[in-house]
Amino acid sequence: MSKKAKHKSDSKKPPSLELGKRSRRKSAASFRPGKKGVVSRGRLFALAGAAVLVIVAFTLLLAFRDVPRMVQHGYAERMRAYLGIAASVALLGAVGLTVAGVRAAKHIDVLAERLTAEWRYLQSQGLSSLRQTSALDLAVLLFIMIVGSWLRARYLGQPMRYDEAYTYNFYGRFPLTVSLSAYDSPNNHLLNTALVHLSTVLWGNYEWAIRLPAFLFGVATVPSVYLLSRKFAGAGSALVAASASAVWPVLVEYSANARGYSAVAFFFVVAVAAAHKLLERDILLLRIALVCASVGMLYTTPAGIYAFATCWVWLGVGVLVQHRYRQMGELRRRRRRATDHARKSDQRESLGVDLWTVVGLGLVCGVILLMLYGFPFVVGGLAGVLQRSDIRPLGLRAYLAAAPGNLVDIAELVFRSIPLPVAVVTVIFWSIGSTTALAGRDLWRKAIAELPEAGLLAALFLTLVQRQWPYTRAWIFVVPLLLVGTARGLEAAFSTLSRVVGSPIRRLKAIALPLLAVGVAAWSAAALASSGSISRSEDTGYSPDARNATLYLSGKLEEGDSVIVRVPSDAPLMYYFAREGLGLEYFKPHQPKRVFVYVDTQRERVEGVLGAFGVRLPEGEVPKQIWEGERAAVSEVDNFLTS
Repeated sequence: MSKKAKHKSDSKKPPSLELGKRSRRKSAASFRPGKKGVVSRGRLFALAGAAVLVIVAFTLLLAFRDVPRMVQHGYAERMRAYLGIAASVALLGAVGLTVAGVRAAKHIDVLAERLTAEWRYLQSQGLSSLRQTSALDLAVLLFIMIVGSWLRARYLGQPMRYDEAYTYNFYGRFPLTVSLSAYDSPNNHLLNTALVHLSTVLWGNYEWAIRLPAFLFGVATVPSVYLLSRKFAGAGSALVAASASAVWPVLVEYSANARGYSAVAFFFVVAVAAAHKLLERDILLLRIALVCASVGMLYTTPAGIYAFATCWVWLGVGVLVQHRYRQMGELRRRRRRATDHARKSDQRESLGVDLWTVVGLGLVCGVILLMLYGFPFVVGGLAGVLQRSDIRPLGLRAYLAAAPGNLVDIAELVFRSIPLPVAVVTVIFWSIGSTTALAGRDLWRKAIAELPEAGLLAALFLTLVQRQWPYTRAWIFVVPLLLVGTARGLEAAFSTLSRVVGSPIRRLKAIALPLLAVGVAAWSAAALASSGSISRSEDTGYSPDARNATLYLSGKLEEGDSVIVRVPSDAPLMYYFAREGLGLEYFKPHQPKRVFVYVDTQRERVEGVLGAFGVRLPEGEVPKQIWEGERAAVSEVDNFLTS
């Protein structure tokens, strides 16, 4: 190879993550541990970590002091023991970092230098991608973000639904020491509960404040889908995928519902993006991003295990396939043709993460989750969850019999409120993208890396191992995967047309796809907002009259009165009672004088609600309806019999 050709080939290589010798010498001189009056960077990091651990220990000790007045005696003893041990470990860690800070300073310096170099590399890649993105594409992406945010924000003030009201009533409104130690119900999405508590402490007990964490995760999913789609398709196709994610009904619905499902979808997209990059190049920052996103999925809700399995099994298979590809000798032949310096650079820049690293990262996730879930498991136990019939394993025959219905339910969740032609076109382009990825010459190396949807087979296999189907909404993470695959198919279709027709199609693509993204966002947002499908969704309990009924009853209730209401109307009614200062004693009085019955008129009758609570009317007695809302009514009963 000539010097000119060698110089040309070297100039195309991405910048190395290694710092130059000059910068390393400068760094060592600037932060030499033994230099008088100068504290090394590594020791500063160690001291900062020790300070954080001291703050954590102090917070745990404050909670340790307040435990007896917050929880019952049996739970209090276990909680105090756990908090005491955790505070002691944090203090010991702080002492260890302080004492060992000098010895570990050099190692921390090396780690800091590596992270800094990786950050600069990723930043340069991001800036390079940004410079290659046209002003039109950036303007369209901003428009999509505005539309998606507006569409989600308009539902933040809707009346509380059953699941989110239950979460706040029994978990979110209590101190974190209490709410994060109680896992007696899968309804407690721990990360979401913590964020809801912090949001309401900062902004007050309002519907929008309770839903704010879910809203922010939902809004963040839109640019995340765009960035992930850019890894599989061009900018225009990625804009279409982002536009669809901004207005996709189920994503919008759960962005305005104070549950953890929008967080799972966001963390899943981040995890897949980090895993895809790790298949290309092993970067420590991406390892950290993958671990954090995976822990976020599972700490939000254990149902995130299906999203976790989809991402990690796909990553593991991709690593195995790439390892097999390298064993075939192609990479080895490329190295033999390169010079010694270029060979080392190629090894750094071409090799992705290896299998043992993936296993190690999985173990790190397991240790972190064990520490996070150890608190509620030790304090509250698992009895409340394990006694639930809806999570017990089914017989194999019953599981297989339920499989077709559950798969149909998943498809209905994904395409809920989507017009049939749009759903058909989406599936067609997704199929084109999948077929194109599988048709490449390097099938076993590239197809796996280009098809994260293949990991869904692992998630379905997990249901077989468990012999149980989760709640359908646990599969919400499938929607971003579908949209990314659709962008891949759209890109493949335009590439095929470009090869057949030529440059006119390429010029048309640069304008047509951004305009299509704008049209999808504007038309779908208007159609979804006018349809009312999200406002009337009964997926997590729909009780639109609970707020107005509470305001009416606040002027009628007296001491000794009873309010009778059934699921799913009870939790929203209790939420508004507590917010209006009425108290929850009305729902469980002793020998009530009067009974007020809240009835969902589309599902039940007064006599049925009374009978469910062991209350019956004397012969000839008729309940007196005193209030009526959109789909609920309140009746007063003065004469009644109890059993």
